[in-house]
Amino acid sequence: MGRNAQFTDLEVFDWLGRHLAEAHSVTVQQVSKGTGVSVGSIYHRYGSMDGLLASAWLAAARSYRGGLGRPLGRLGEGPMRRIALHAGRWAVARPAQARLLFCVPERVLVRGAASESLEVTIAQENAEFAARIDDFYARNSLDPIRAELGLFILPQRIVAGYVGDPHSFHKVKPLILNTVFALLPSSNPTGSGTEDESDGDLDDSLEKA
Repeated sequence: MGRNAQFTDLEVFDWLGRHLAEAHSVTVQQVSKGTGVSVGSIYHRYGSMDGLLASAWLAAARSYRGGLGRPLGRLGEGPMRRIALHAGRWAVARPAQARLLFCVPERVLVRGAASESLEVTIAQENAEFAARIDDFYARNSLDPIRAELGLFILPQRIVAGYVGDPHSFHKVKPLILNTVFALLPSSNPTGSGTEDESDGDLDDSLEKA
């Protein structure tokens, strides 16, 4: 049987996410067998197995972070809810990437042995995103530890258990909002406005990623 010479990154990343969510190790031979892409094509495009794994993580991180641009630039409870709920909305729209980002430990994908340029890119983008988050916490007078748990870590953990369920958002939404309310008491878990109900302020990158 011939190997797939025309393949997309997402096809490979989708297979990786499904495999690594079950077993936190993988070889290039397993990727080739699972995707139908030749070993040579994998090395040609990604340089190494570590390059493939890091590329998969970076693509998922960029997609997830892209939809947070507007909420992170705003003040108040509405943007806090938007940020926390974004994990659930994004996972419905991008289950393959959500599986990589939420179900597979980052250390499994980013192992520090990819190409130097890719490692530099990941480090720079991580630093820039961390700075934007720190700025959001400071402008909203949030405790960084409680905010990190309530807006990012726990919502992502909640969503991880539902990735692949097309109706998952309605299941995770009350859990996420109650988490935000518990850790950031100024937030109303039921919401008084419509900002957390509407997709109108999502970045275009969420729609295109």
